[in-house]
Amino acid sequence: MPEREQRLIDGLLLAPCDRSAIWLGKSVAVLAFLAAAEVVALPAYAAFFSGIGWSTIAAVVLADVGIVAVGTLLAAVAAVSRARELLLPLLFLPLAIPVVVGGVGASVAGSPARYLGFLCLYDIVFAMISWASFEYVVTE
Repeated sequence: MPEREQRLIDGLLLAPCDRSAIWLGKSVAVLAFLAAAEVVALPAYAAFFSGIGWSTIAAVVLADVGIVAVGTLLAAVAAVSRARELLLPLLFLPLAIPVVVGGVGASVAGSPARYLGFLCLYDIVFAMISWASFEYVVTE
């Protein structure tokens, strides 16, 4: 992890900006990476399986936001700890299970509104928690 080993996080923390802007920048970068991967994956999914509906696209977008909100905060938590290789999967996987269940449920259910509503609520809650606590996580 170059942020801790090459002390890049120190440069980011010394920047004259709010630390929540660092979280937002990291989140947007991870979201762009996920979107780039899905530009390839979703057409392949549509070609090999039954196609893509609006609920599948909405579920993918909401699941991406949930993964990014939780993953960015937990990556910062893991970066400041000594057991980062163990801590990140141990914390991330239980928090990612609701995103997976909501995304799959919204893409295969007959009425996906309940799953999409759950994903929206999950995204809002964890994005607010991650944004509010990022400053305290990166402060040593």
